[in-house]
Amino acid sequence: MNQFFREVFVQCWPLSDKCAVDWNAWGVTAAAVVGAITVVVAVLAWKTSSQAAEIAANQHQVAVEQRNGRARIVGRLLLHEVTALTAKVESHETEVKALFDDYHSPLRGWKTVRETLRRLQGPLLPSAEAMIENLHNLPDWLGADLATVISHSRDINDMVRRTLDQIHEHEPPKGTTGFAPTYSYSGEKALIGSLISQLGYVAEISPSFVSEFRAEVLGKAAAAEGDAQTATA
Repeated sequence: MNQFFREVFVQCWPLSDKCAVDWNAWGVTAAAVVGAITVVVAVLAWKTSSQAAEIAANQHQVAVEQRNGRARIVGRLLLHEVTALTAKVESHETEVKALFDDYHSPLRGWKTVRETLRRLQGPLLPSAEAMIENLHNLPDWLGADLATVISHSRDINDMVRRTLDQIHEHEPPKGTTGFAPTYSYSGEKALIGSLISQLGYVAEISPSFVSEFRAEVLGKAAAAEGDAQTATA
């Protein structure tokens, strides 16, 4: 033990005026050791930071690829429905407008109005509504446009429901025969005008939306197929 102490700490022993510890030399040595440790710690921290940044970048890339994959699936599932939107809403507009004159009075009675509106009370994009929680996978602008069309569809559905609620069926008096039920409307005719206007607005904006949707979905699909063919070549 004494030998180890002498070799490591002092070269002479016992300590005296002629044999003393050179504390200045030890201070320089300690400072050098601390500096070396600091450098090592800094290098390790830099490596750790670089690795963390690389892992985060890889995770982001994986997340982007997963979102793009889900977007392609959602787009393909909705492609047929969206493609048929323009013809569907134009057909609805034509049917509803044919029910009324310029003052929104029924041309063929409220019974015919009720029968027609009952057929038109479903959503314009039922699959898109059912998948609304997945629409965020689409590109932001496309998902926002699709959500806007869904919002207009819901407004139309609400107007149809409110109109139907105001159409009343009246049974003929008891004891009478040969008389059919009669129908009346207790709502505002402005509601009918709003319904026709909303249908017309969606019919107006739908062609450009359908075109953009198809271009995005089919374009991404073609690009993905091209990448797959390149990877297998």
